[in-house]
Amino acid sequence: MDNRLKFSNDDFDVAIFILKNRSSPMGDNKLTFCKYLLVDTSGAVRKTQEKVCELLKYRNEYDVLEEFRSWSPPLLPVSGTDLLSFDIPKGPLYKRIIDEIRQKWKYSDFRLTKEELLEMVPQILEEVKSTPVKKSPKPKRKRRN
Repeated sequence: MDNRLKFSNDDFDVAIFILKNRSSPMGDNKLTFCKYLLVDTSGAVRKTQEKVCELLKYRNEYDVLEEFRSWSPPLLPVSGTDLLSFDIPKGPLYKRIIDEIRQKWKYSDFRLTKEELLEMVPQILEEVKSTPVKKSPKPKRKRRN
């Protein structure tokens, strides 16, 4: 698609994001869907927020768009340096634990504190070690020069 059309990389990323999420069911609470989508999407928060806003425009959800724009996303209270005290080796396991912490924080509606999340780390570590790594084929996009 990008060979035929003159898109900037950012515009191309927004278009792909909309295509991937345009038919995702939003459920009853559309604002929560948007918050979760923001947290689950990798990348800079500002750019991801812009992508979610463009998705809402595409889906003609202007009432949710205004609410979403007024919401300021909180920062995950736990960082990688907080996990150093648990002697977790850096690498894929480290990332999986951070991702699981992020999910628990997200499903608490961003209310769990740093201390509460750190108390869950030993349990999360056991869960992550016992579950096999899921590898999904993810095609890489060629960047234009």
